Amino acid sequence: MAKLKFGLIVDNANLPLMLAEMVRTASTSDLYSIDCLIVQQPPVPVAASKTFLQKAALLLQPRELESKLRFRLFKFIVGLERFMLLRRPETSIYLQTTPIVDTGLPSITVTPEISDSGYVYRYTEDDLRNIADLGLDGLIRGGSGILKGDILSLCRFGVLSFHHGDNDQFRGGPAGFWEVYRREKSTGFIIQKLGDEIDGGDVFVKGSIGTQQTYLQNQIKLYRKSGKFMHLLLEKIARHGKLPDARTPVPYANPLFRFKPGLDVQAIYLWRYIWMYFMMQVDAVLGRGWRWGVSYQFVDNWQSAVLWRSTEIENPKNHFIADPFVIARNGKHYIYVEDYDYATSKGVITVYAVDQHGYRDLGLVLEEDFHLSYPYLLDHNDELYMIPESEQKREIRMYRCTDFPLKWELHRVLMSDIAATDSTVFEHNGKWWMFTNVDSANVEDHDSELHIFYADAPDSTEWTPHARNPVIFDSLFARMGGFLTDDDGQKYRVYQKQGFAVYGEAMGIAKIEQLDENDYRESIFVEIEPTFYKDIRGTHTYAYDQGLLAIDHLRWSRLHD
Repeated sequence: MAKLKFGLIVDNANLPLMLAEMVRTASTSDLYSIDCLIVQQPPVPVAASKTFLQKAALLLQPRELESKLRFRLFKFIVGLERFMLLRRPETSIYLQTTPIVDTGLPSITVTPEISDSGYVYRYTEDDLRNIADLGLDGLIRGGSGILKGDILSLCRFGVLSFHHGDNDQFRGGPAGFWEVYRREKSTGFIIQKLGDEIDGGDVFVKGSIGTQQTYLQNQIKLYRKSGKFMHLLLEKIARHGKLPDARTPVPYANPLFRFKPGLDVQAIYLWRYIWMYFMMQVDAVLGRGWRWGVSYQFVDNWQSAVLWRSTEIENPKNHFIADPFVIARNGKHYIYVEDYDYATSKGVITVYAVDQHGYRDLGLVLEEDFHLSYPYLLDHNDELYMIPESEQKREIRMYRCTDFPLKWELHRVLMSDIAATDSTVFEHNGKWWMFTNVDSANVEDHDSELHIFYADAPDSTEWTPHARNPVIFDSLFARMGGFLTDDDGQKYRVYQKQGFAVYGEAMGIAKIEQLDENDYRESIFVEIEPTFYKDIRGTHTYAYDQGLLAIDHLRWSRLHD
């Protein structure tokens, strides 16, 4: 099968990180290629000569002055955020650009005709002929302008384009800004085939990530995540030889967001940014921050729990505990937790024995030279297994208990070379299913994508991906927080709800309605807000076994007490 050939429309001689990553990823695909860069070079406007007095009079017009100030202030905000990102090596890489000549791809230059508004781009007949001569199967819009005219139908798969915003909620721009300003919990994007109607194209991909604290951080993560899913879409088109079914559109009721926010909006945003940075320094000096904790209670079933009646386990000094999972053995109850040490910035697994009289720290269970958390427990064939999060190792590992409750050994590596967290394995209808949160784009985002795999045994090393992966692409529902069954054997998925710059702000429990190789459906059973204690801001794990329930919760406090 011949590779599909695509052209990438760009603006200038340097590719931003997202587009450079797309070019590199395409070079590894056996299904499609990016064969050419189409560089948009707008015509150079002929400036009308004006006298000094004419220029001064124009500048003093209220609308013109306000426009200039909006432009300058927004440029300052972007410059400030760029400076802060460039100060740290781990974030400066995201601002790097790649010269077109370094991609090794041929390029052609086009000069679109631009509308008076500056937004609508139409290609000339000469440019259209030059693009048609390339014999491309489709185009990818990575540059500016609302494309109109014959360019939209020049190739058989049309023009595929990003919209960096949830087009059901945010249309306009700047990409990723308004979600931060409005403190939205998630920031969305779509990939669509452009049509004649603005924002009316066929949408093939829709996803969302948790909103970051600052505009540029939010935009960078959004761009990189959407770039990965453009690659997956192109491979899907190549594999099936056609465009996938489009999503059903819904009415849009919000305003069109301005690309250059008003002065009042920018002033508020800038003040928040400065205050945030100031408070970060204060908190660092005072040793304050978000700190997780764990509570438990004995209850007949997990549905009837009254959470404020739980007993809280005191955090070890200079540590926090989180991600509780429970197990009953020989009439006794145990809670396995992530135990995070602030001094080493690493988690290990420890265990507590609990009864009606209190709790006792039994000590260390599992430690590696990488971070461990989410100690999911699986009881199978009279053996007890644990699948802790080992994302730093880029593996999904299964450990076997050799001497309960403290002795464990590595049993098998279920998957390798995968950035996955909170893996949860269970049996359903004769197959074993793994629910896990995969960071497809390697952008340190494990909150937005729920992936399902299936196999014939819980310790298999041959897991088949679900046909619809990611089955959920939404930071408000995707991340795992546990697994439950009721007295009738009905299965439930615990999910995390991420907040604005708050990890694990709340959680929910969803009833699994359908699960097979081709479909997955769930319905919300309950959502749990962090209101059961008066001073908490988050909760994200819910576990139960034979009368013992455990949950975790997030507080703002001193970190080393």
